[in-house]
Amino acid sequence: MVAVEPNGNERTTTIFRITDPGKAWKPCSEAPMLPQKVRLLMVYTKARAPGPTNFEACLLAVDTSGEMKVFHVPSDLDQPWVLISTLPFAGDTRLSCIYVPGKPEPLLMVGSPTEKKQKLCHLNLMEWRLVKEDDRRPPPKAPVLEEKFSRPMSSLWPGNAREGCDPETVVALPVDCTADLPVSRHSWVTTPIIPPGADYRPGAPGFDGRPSRPPFDYPGPPGSGPPPPRPPFQALAGPPGFEPRPDAPPAPAGPDLDLGPPPGDLS
Repeated sequence: MVAVEPNGNERTTTIFRITDPGKAWKPCSEAPMLPQKVRLLMVYTKARAPGPTNFEACLLAVDTSGEMKVFHVPSDLDQPWVLISTLPFAGDTRLSCIYVPGKPEPLLMVGSPTEKKQKLCHLNLMEWRLVKEDDRRPPPKAPVLEEKFSRPMSSLWPGNAREGCDPETVVALPVDCTADLPVSRHSWVTTPIIPPGADYRPGAPGFDGRPSRPPFDYPGPPGSGPPPPRPPFQALAGPPGFEPRPDAPPAPAGPDLDLGPPPGDLS
């Protein structure tokens, strides 16, 4: 748990270790230096094997003064936090992570009311973290946050502009709901990392640990599935006694009925 005191004088940030929610939180001896007015987002990455113990975490801190700091969260919370990078960022930026099953790092949605843009970014936290741990490594070619796509917020709903509402004043901000991701059963948590260049195979374990199945498959016991397929427009066998005899004579033709023109003057 990261707590920032907005009116603190010296140390504004405190890290708490929560081992039992029913007991008192234990403050850690180390904490990153954060400003008093900051928005925080914890981002999770994971190694090649799934499981809670294989998670790595980074903290994204957007300062209202106009920059974002990226910290690596140490596995031992009593060790110093490593500053990975500092980037220029709008102070009112909101962030949201998109975790794709099989990928080690999430995508990042970025939205700023002042910039009036929505951005989709790739995160390269793992490579930059390795460089910080070993100075002999060359710096990665890609930045720690790589913008891939952006569009004006006014273009998100061009056909839904209300009468008298200027589309340029519409602001859509991403909201992140992944704070409890490591303790959830999200498919990103339970799905193994897919090797580079490989595709996700149907049949890999799903979020509930069971093999995935094709859509519209019937998972019930034998005999509870759909009826066997048959060709379209195939006639079903009728009840006995309604089949015509081969030697039966044709039915007599009825009299011709000439009803004449309908009544009334149609001219």
